[in-house]
Order: sequence, then structure tokens, then C-alpha cells
Amino acid sequence: MRLSKAITRGLILSVGVWVASFVAPSSARAGEKEDKERARTLFIQGAEAVEAGRAEGGLPLLLEAESLFHAPTHLLYIARAQAATGKLLEARQTYKRLTAEKLPAKASRPFLEAQATGKTELAALEARIPRVVVEVEPEAAGLQVTLDSAALPRALGEPVEVDPGDHTVAAKAPGYLDAKVTVAAPEGRETVVHVVLSPIAKSGGGRPDTPEGPTTDGGPSGLRIASIALMAVGGAGLAAGGAMGIVSLLKTSDADDRFETCGLPCKGEIESLDQEAATLGTASIIGLSAGAAVLATGIVLFVLDGDDAAPPQSGSAHMLVGPSFIGLGGTF
Repeated sequence: MRLSKAITRGLILSVGVWVASFVAPSSARAGEKEDKERARTLFIQGAEAVEAGRAEGGLPLLLEAESLFHAPTHLLYIARAQAATGKLLEARQTYKRLTAEKLPAKASRPFLEAQATGKTELAALEARIPRVVVEVEPEAAGLQVTLDSAALPRALGEPVEVDPGDHTVAAKAPGYLDAKVTVAAPEGRETVVHVVLSPIAKSGGGRPDTPEGPTTDGGPSGLRIASIALMAVGGAGLAAGGAMGIVSLLKTSDADDRFETCGLPCKGEIESLDQEAATLGTASIIGLSAGAAVLATGIVLFVLDGDDAAPPQSGSAHMLVGPSFIGLGGTF
């Protein structure tokens, strides 16, 4: 007896569903097995990298392993890698996820040990997290403060936990110049950041002026620094020249004494002393002259740079050197 088309179609659908009930779970189990094997390989590679001090390279491998197959051991090494790369806040969240997980009664020993180890390492990590306290002066109306471009949700003066490293605090308020401060936050320390807002200068009409760029009013100019350096060098030259002059006079005095006590038999020694005295005398005059010239130049530059409000002036300086004196002359 031949079956009707409706019955035949129904049988085909039934058989298809029955076959699919076996094939689909089998395919799913095969895929899960592959993911688990892949996760195991990635975990071993990532864990070895962390143990070898290459946490930055191991962290992506561990994260991928956890995305394929969840395991407490994955979380333990992910937290370690995050902590080793300075991501202390992320590491704390990972440790908390690990320690808060409810493991089954028949959980494997590695899973139980990973959770117990995570609790110990979490306590140690808490002590490493730095804190930043932001203080802004004055507390102006409309004040807005950000830490690393994120608005501070809490009242100023309260500690904010951050990762170790450099952080930028920015503050702004109507009527004040924007302020920005970069601070280094070391591990395990609380750092206070004090930000001072400067009011915008107002013109006669009461409208804020456009903030000007930095000026050099707060420090010496390059000309002033150069003049001080020249005066120092010139003073040193004068001191050296004076010292050689004194030695020259002593040599001359020694030659005179030697002539009086020894006479012509000591002619060679006396001439040697006279020659040394003459050489030192020449060097003394040169040192005094050069030192005085450099000193004079420094004085001129210092005077010319002394009053910014005064109109430019011309000046000159020259040495006055004589047989028994040395001086400085000039017009300013």
C-alpha cells in the first residue's frame, strides 16, 4: 500500500528531528572540546610568560583563554599579569571575581588552590594601590575638576584610588585661568595635589582680557645671566693676575736678598730669579688687563639690563693701566 504524500512528508520530518537530536549535541561537544584544548594551550603559554617576567605579552593570551573556557586558574594569572603591568585597579577586580566565585563541591584541587591564593594576593595588592587627594584653591563657583579627563564625582579633598604612574589634574572655573597639574603617584602612597586657580585680569571696562603667554618677569633675563657670568670670570682673572704679581714681587725680593748675601758668585741664580720675576710680572699684567676687561663688560651688560623701563643707552668702558695702578673708566 502506498503512503500519502502528507504522511511521507511527516515521516521525513520526524526522522530529521530524531537524527538532529543526536548530531547537534555531538557537534557542540566537539566544538567545546576544541575550545577547551585551545584555552589550555593559551593558558600554558600565558602563564609561562608571566612567570618569566613577560606579563605584558602573557596577558592577552590569558584573556583569550578565559574567553574560550572559564577557569579560576585563568583568573589568578590574569590578575597577576594585570598587577605586574601596573593595572592594579583591574587586577583587584579580577581577584575579587576569583575569590567571590562559588566553586562546586567537587571542584578540582587546582581550582581550590587558585581561589585560596587569590585571597592572599588580593590583600597584598590592596596595600600597593596609590591614592591621590586633589585640593583646589579657591573653591570658586562653577568649579570643574577632572583627573585624567574623568570628572571627579566625589568632594575634593577625598582620596581617589589610581594606578601607579603619572596623572593629570585639570581645574577650571568662570573668571579664572584654566589650571593643569601632572603628578606622579607611586605605589602604596597617598599624594596630595594642590591646584591654584589664578583670576583672569580685567580691563578698565570690566571685561576679561585674553590670557597672555608666559613672561620672563619672574626670573633673570639671558643678558643679566651673561653679565653675572662675565663679572665672575673677570673677577677670577683679576685674582689670578694679582696673585702672579705678588709672586713676581717675591721673586724680585729673593733676587735682591741673594745678591746682598752672595754677590757675583751667585750671578746665575740671581739672573734666574730676575727672569722668573719678569715672566710672572708680564703674566700678571696680562691677567689683570684681561680680567678687568671682562669684568667691565659684565658690569656694562648688568647696568644696561638693570632697568627695563629705561630707554636704551649707549656706553663704553676702557682699562686704565699704569706703573703702579690699574682701574676702569668709561661712560654710561
